[in-house]
Amino acid sequence: MESQDPLTLIISANQKTWLSLAFVSYISTLIAFAIWGRLLRSHPAVAVTPFALLIPVVGIITSSIILDEKLQTIEIIWLCADYGWAYMQLLIW
Repeated sequence: MESQDPLTLIISANQKTWLSLAFVSYISTLIAFAIWGRLLRSHPAVAVTPFALLIPVVGIITSSIILDEKLQTIEIIWLCADYGWAYMQLLIW
């Protein structure tokens, strides 16, 4: 749902919307930090950090699959560039 008035969207949000927001903002953040901490415990930071570059790649690909969004050519180019940069960082290490 898109609107020129964001306040209308906030007021009309239902329980599912608020629970989804709570999950994304709180629970998924806790899970991500737990995984990040576990990785840092067993690997040096220089080996783990390049994977943070893949966060936008995973987010965009997941949203295109789950929400059936169509990727534009420029988005695919940037995804490839970001993935390539992360891969090069791993090779350098």
